[in-house]
Amino acid sequence: MILEGVVGRDLKRGTASNGKKYVTFSLCVNTFLRELHDDTESEHPMAYIRVFVYNQRQLAYLDKVDLKCGQRVSIFGRLNSKVNEIKNKRIIQLNVVVRDITVSKRSADDDATSIDVPETSYDELDTNEKPTTII
Repeated sequence: MILEGVVGRDLKRGTASNGKKYVTFSLCVNTFLRELHDDTESEHPMAYIRVFVYNQRQLAYLDKVDLKCGQRVSIFGRLNSKVNEIKNKRIIQLNVVVRDITVSKRSADDDATSIDVPETSYDELDTNEKPTTII
């Protein structure tokens, strides 16, 4: 699946119990389309999708571009679900595991005006791995 949105305020970098690093955040996606809307969409125009990045090459890229809240990203990923128990209730959490990610714009906080920033490519990283291009 391909998604595009803005990095939420809950951006977190961490280390899993197996010792591998990860980044997680909510991806804020505008779901409102005037041409296709129904009565409920005007009340809830944003969807928040939990995103996880585990791939070390992608983590190096996110460090290089200094991923922050408010930045626009494009994601190619797969759905993943997990059953958890919260307050004695079984819930199913659905999230996206990133296969490829591109940071395409700075947030307004980074600059006085919202200016498009050229995309940083994987070529700028010191690695032999390149992302797979899907057409």
